[in-house]
Amino acid sequence: MVKGFNQKGFTLIEVIVTLVLVSIVGAMVVSFMGTQVTQSGRSVTWMTEELELSSVMERMLADYREELKEEPPNWTTFFGDRDTEGEINNLYTATIDYADIELTAFTEDNPGNPSTDYTESGADPAIHKLTLKKGDQTLITIFTE
Repeated sequence: MVKGFNQKGFTLIEVIVTLVLVSIVGAMVVSFMGTQVTQSGRSVTWMTEELELSSVMERMLADYREELKEEPPNWTTFFGDRDTEGEINNLYTATIDYADIELTAFTEDNPGNPSTDYTESGADPAIHKLTLKKGDQTLITIFTE
């Protein structure tokens, strides 16, 4: 060993490289964790919205099954009482944002895509498509008479 030359401590290059690596990793962690923290409540909101839509739909299906027991079922009244979000919110004490019931028919020409213009196709108009929305969630169900 050379006299007067002391090897204790880090060189300036080692310190600079270490600081650069730590800052890169730190920026990645802050970016990832920042996104996770700011969006952590979103999944809870989605689940809450989906739960409310499912609950309303379950109650409507129960009412639909009860209506099927009646002879003859009064579909005009059943669907007429549930064709807007206000009526559904009042009937099921819910807070959904949007509700729509429309007559729909599946034709032989296009069985996978329902058409709302059933008069020209000659298909049976006894199919009702119910769409419920709350926030970012949408639930669609088809009722048949």
